[in-house]
Amino acid sequence: GLVFDIILTIDDLNDMKRKTGLYTGLNTSYILLTADFAMDMFGNQLNAIENGNAFQAGSFQDDSTPPQLLDWSLDIDAGTFVLTFAETVDVQSLQFSQLTFQSSMNVSSGGNESYQLTGGSLDAGVDDTRVFVRFTDFDLNRLKTERIALTARTAFLSFPTTALHDMNQRYILAQESDGFARRVGGYQSDTSAPALLNFNLSTNSGQLWLQFNETVDVASLLTGQITLQSSASQPATTYRLRSPLSQSTSADWTGIVVDIHNDDLNEIKKLPQLAVSPSTTHIVLPATALQDTSQNYLAPIGGSAAQLVSHFFEDKTQPELQSFDLDLSTEELTLRFSETIDVSTIDLTAATFGQIADFDSITGSTLPLSGGFISSGDAPEVTVLLMTPDVNAIKLLYQLAIDGNTTFLSVTPSLLSDMNGNAIVEINTTAAQQVLLYTADTVPPTLASFSLDMDATPRLSLTFSEVVDASSLLPSELILQDASMAST
Repeated sequence: GLVFDIILTIDDLNDMKRKTGLYTGLNTSYILLTADFAMDMFGNQLNAIENGNAFQAGSFQDDSTPPQLLDWSLDIDAGTFVLTFAETVDVQSLQFSQLTFQSSMNVSSGGNESYQLTGGSLDAGVDDTRVFVRFTDFDLNRLKTERIALTARTAFLSFPTTALHDMNQRYILAQESDGFARRVGGYQSDTSAPALLNFNLSTNSGQLWLQFNETVDVASLLTGQITLQSSASQPATTYRLRSPLSQSTSADWTGIVVDIHNDDLNEIKKLPQLAVSPSTTHIVLPATALQDTSQNYLAPIGGSAAQLVSHFFEDKTQPELQSFDLDLSTEELTLRFSETIDVSTIDLTAATFGQIADFDSITGSTLPLSGGFISSGDAPEVTVLLMTPDVNAIKLLYQLAIDGNTTFLSVTPSLLSDMNGNAIVEINTTAAQQVLLYTADTVPPTLASFSLDMDATPRLSLTFSEVVDASSLLPSELILQDASMAST
């Protein structure tokens, strides 16, 4: 025949489209033919059309078909996805921020989530029918936070027509978000264990910051499995969180904060070798301590290779006296502080009892302590056995410490320090703290000794176990006898 129509293969057509300056119009549409291309009916070979004399097309029909998404696949573990189109597309024209991932085909239905990318990168920059895309870390973790595309059943893709164009600048067919989002074809789930990248600890605020390589499920966190360790390997001083109130209120993300309850924080502060500097602060986490949003357990950190803290913030907060009790029967003073204190630093001469909150408004109704005996170790609560002279002096001051309304305490910073050497907050003599629990003296006094002077001024001297009220003495109730057991 005189006219032949050659149907181009899809592969050839797409290869032609990859060449950006080829066959874009009549001015770029030429053909070369070798002599072997064809023969006439008598076996004569074709006159070759060689380079330099290329033959221009007589007519040209531009590509008017918009590119269409045929399929897409997702590897949530690797953080990549592949878009497959019906023809070669200009991969550099992809607008990452116009791609929306959805948990269902129709996001307008209740309970369905969607997330629009903020960016991305091309894993391959060659124009092709397939576009290889890598998520940004931020976008990948946001998908995990929103629980989108964590399974093949929750992975759908939508985009407007302007998200990409072909080699002829024709925009793609849109995948609408409501009812027409494209379900994923191939799917690889997240099978990688989340890993702790670094952690920070503040014994000042009582906070533990944990930074992971991917979004984690905070609801799966078992704080009772978090162990602080003084060195990278054992033997070492360790403390595992115990309080059920040590928890995290953070949202699911790569970084979470654990608020260490005071019960745990005070126990940590009791251990002088643990968490007092960066070099004494390490963490141990078993696999079961936490999961990611795909329920993969944590990459464990064992006690033989504990992870060193990245940033350590020491305790710089002054301890405060929160409350105190006075028991005049047991002669004990109980002091409760805001944190564990170092009992070896206690100087009770820095404490003064007063009748009212403002010591300066009265005279004679205050008593500085002369000392005392500490009957407890380093802790937030300390019990002091008062000196007998101090107890008797209190009782001699008839208006001081006779009930809860007449018992106040002031302290100077020299009273004590916490485990990091921070001095206690002063309680001024003009705003002394009132006793929380007051217990009156209910112990009967006893006669400790007596002496009798029969000389010129006969005198009977009686010494009691504590101060007694002289006005209450009844001499008629005193009996003198010649032996411990008088004869009847």
